[in-house]
Amino acid sequence: ANSFRLPTAGSLYHLTTKDTDSEISSLKPEVSDTYELGYKVNFEQLTFDIAFYYMDVDDGIVRQEDENGYRYLVNASRVTHKGFEFATNWDINESLNLTFAYSKSKHKFDEHEELSGNEMMSAPNYITNLRLRYTPENLKGLTTMLEAQSIGDYWMDDKNTRQYEGYTITNLKAHYEVNNKLSFNARIINLTDKDYAQSARISYGRTQIAPAALRTIYFGVNYQW
Repeated sequence: ANSFRLPTAGSLYHLTTKDTDSEISSLKPEVSDTYELGYKVNFEQLTFDIAFYYMDVDDGIVRQEDENGYRYLVNASRVTHKGFEFATNWDINESLNLTFAYSKSKHKFDEHEELSGNEMMSAPNYITNLRLRYTPENLKGLTTMLEAQSIGDYWMDDKNTRQYEGYTITNLKAHYEVNNKLSFNARIINLTDKDYAQSARISYGRTQIAPAALRTIYFGVNYQW
């Protein structure tokens, strides 16, 4: 499939740089060719699907940084995106359900004056999510879920000078519906109290780390009048 994407108003004018408006608004639209091949299977208790994709983008709009650390948007000569995605859903029995999703990708500057061959920043090598749901038969209205989320390593800048190693965390969630008006919910985020960064990048010549919350517990009550 061939697609054509115009720069947004934010891309054209909301920039932290000393460039003039005439230079900013010279951004050209992106033109991409996208290829995707997928396969899906449905069984009685199990479904899974897999898809491979490849995107070839001419004049891709990317962020650039000058010698003073100012970031702005330019048209790269060519960027490519490729990878695959896999997802499955398994009803183990009437009480247990397992879902799993995994995606692996590469986002690269294929042709660029300075960055050819480099990977694009803030693009994880992989993203995965695993969820195990339990709905006990002897306690109607209760649903519990154990979740694991994992983000692979990624470059903190387009020059590929430093990597962030990614992270893996687990969460625990529960929802109990007493009746059609009253319900309770609870969540424990970052169950193992892992110290990790929600995002990490190099901007304006400095390393910027956004620390994620440590173990956090939420309780909630919902009542409909």
